[in-house]
Amino acid sequence: GRFTCDKIFWIDSDIDWEPEDFLELYNSSEDIISGLYALDAAGLVAANIIDETGLMRSVDCRHFMFDVDPVSVGGVGFGFVCVKASVWENIPQPWFLIVRAPFGENKTMVNVSEDYSWCARARNAGYDIKVHPLVKVNHHKEVVYRV
Repeated sequence: GRFTCDKIFWIDSDIDWEPEDFLELYNSSEDIISGLYALDAAGLVAANIIDETGLMRSVDCRHFMFDVDPVSVGGVGFGFVCVKASVWENIPQPWFLIVRAPFGENKTMVNVSEDYSWCARARNAGYDIKVHPLVKVNHHKEVVYRV
């Protein structure tokens, strides 16, 4: 069916955020926008880039350290992301079907998680995926990962 809302916001239960973080993304005009959060103690973030050869590459928080405006990326984790409802209506289902893609220098074929698989479908449908480098939220695992 059709959505009765303008935007859908996903927040994982292990994300620590402030109301200002939420409002910054929710009030954005971007179709798909995420905050930054770390995946590990080394600063690897829940975003990837597509390099000049078309391969997905993981990035750490240093990749965004000089940016203040939203930055285009290849995909994001769905730990803290805001998506316009119209995007969901224009991406073919099943939305979260796992895909295989070449990754890294060795071009190893890997199963891409459901959120990054969704992002690949969004990119293929012509959508730009953004990360807001000033929206930094904490990720709770065994320890708290901070960007």
